Amino acid sequence: EEAEPGSAPAVLPAFGCPDTDPASTKRFYDVWGNLVSRRSFSFCDKWRLSDAPSRKIRRLMENDNRKQRARGRREYHNCIRDLVSFVKKKDPRYAHYLREKREEQKKKEEEKKLEKMLETKRKKEARKRGLIEEQQRLQQTLEERRRRYGDVDVDDAEDEEKDTEILGCELCNKTFKSMKQFKNHAKSKKHKALLNKVRAQRAKEERRRLSQEAAVAASALEEEEEVLGM
Repeated sequence: EEAEPGSAPAVLPAFGCPDTDPASTKRFYDVWGNLVSRRSFSFCDKWRLSDAPSRKIRRLMENDNRKQRARGRREYHNCIRDLVSFVKKKDPRYAHYLREKREEQKKKEEEKKLEKMLETKRKKEARKRGLIEEQQRLQQTLEERRRRYGDVDVDDAEDEEKDTEILGCELCNKTFKSMKQFKNHAKSKKHKALLNKVRAQRAKEERRRLSQEAAVAASALEEEEEVLGM
């Protein structure tokens, strides 16, 4: 059947051979699985317009013919896509492509997880360095007081160190100089809201991860069984 007037001829990918690379195999199924024919489907016409006795009847015939062409085009597309889907499930090249994609995705997830762990470690080290620097500054202040006002009582120094103890909230990225301040912060609405949000997000991510792993495993098992059953 001839194509629509003025349409350029389409260049469709070939099926290939057993050694066809994964990218070309995927392109073949992507193109054919989403094929939109350029045919006019005039062979589906129900009426011959030259037989129309009047303009009104001719318009009715044209409308009916357009509907018939649309139905024929839809049935043709569905037939092609069903065939492509069937062949794709049986194609060992595509199964190999899916395995490679799963391995690549797994590698990316592991790299992302490692990068996240390293970032967390860097942040902890940075906070630790900040606490050490703060303690050093406090020690320098204490020594400066000794030079100016004489020796400081040991008990007073210990009390001051206790009063100036540095505590940190990793969730809110804040530091506190006393346990009282830290406890007050832990009881605050802002801290609790952020804590609940983080817990909910982690639970959601865990559910999503388990769901994805189950879906991937089921799909892989189904495709490998179909390939082995060829």
